[in-house]
Amino acid sequence: MPGSAGTVRDQIFVSVGSNIAPAHNVRSVLSRLTRSGILREVSPTYWTQPIGIPQAGLFLNLVVRVAWDSDLASLRRQLTRMERALGRTCAQSGWQSRTIDLDIVLDGDVVTTYGDQPWRVPHPDIDQFAHVAVPLADLAPDMVHPAHGTTLAEIAHRFAPHDLRAASEVADAL
Repeated sequence: MPGSAGTVRDQIFVSVGSNIAPAHNVRSVLSRLTRSGILREVSPTYWTQPIGIPQAGLFLNLVVRVAWDSDLASLRRQLTRMERALGRTCAQSGWQSRTIDLDIVLDGDVVTTYGDQPWRVPHPDIDQFAHVAVPLADLAPDMVHPAHGTTLAEIAHRFAPHDLRAASEVADAL
């Protein structure tokens, strides 16, 4: 695992999404996370409608739990390398199709900003989108959102069931 001395934190959650060859790219990133030694748990996968890009294909979304023994900025750099290796370019931001999109969404009970963006943890997408909230709650339903004290299951229940569709055929192939 990257980093030198430090306590391993194993309650870090990363959202994963793809709508360009999604099954292939999701399998590829899960393989990379496994080979790097940080992958601990994988949520069920879901098909979701693209947001802000109506002509795009469906997104395949899930959340993974990882262990990391360094700072969040170094994890973000590791995830960015994986995104680039799978064909994501620096220019891909905003609402558009993606080969892969990896976002750190939660780090246990930590509330912080990190990196040069700066990125926020907990990520605001937890409260805004089913494709983040539902698979996150699948992994840690009783975990409490550190910014407002609501359980992840309660957040996930706010979304309509039609906001996503289980992707069991893809999950079986993973």
